[in-house]
Amino acid sequence: TLKASGAETASTTGADVTDANLEKAEALLLVLDVTAQSGTVPTLDVVIQVKIGSLYYNLARFALRGATTTKTALIVKRLTGFTTELTLESDPAVGTGVLNNDGAAWFDVLRYKSAITGTTPSYTYSVVAYPIK
Repeated sequence: TLKASGAETASTTGADVTDANLEKAEALLLVLDVTAQSGTVPTLDVVIQVKIGSLYYNLARFALRGATTTKTALIVKRLTGFTTELTLESDPAVGTGVLNNDGAAWFDVLRYKSAITGTTPSYTYSVVAYPIK
């Protein structure tokens, strides 16, 4: 679990989550579950980041969620033959990240980062990463 279900009213950055099972996975199933929202024109943008060395790179993005409650899933596959850089979705708070997947390195440290906007916005949501072997 990258973020347990709970209400947020401002942009947040989750703590690093280290799991050896992530490193052994052939793919990751990422799930964003928004169970409540309020405010005037609220938006929620969530990215999943990987940590390589001391730097964070964007792996996946759940793009702007408005005034809705929904469960959304993404699958990120490990590409064992991929040897060039892959430009990933923009980070809602920092800009664009680039991840070099050399086909052998994978990662075991993830975190989430959110951007929440609107007038008195509030979102209750969770973010979970499931390794797929």
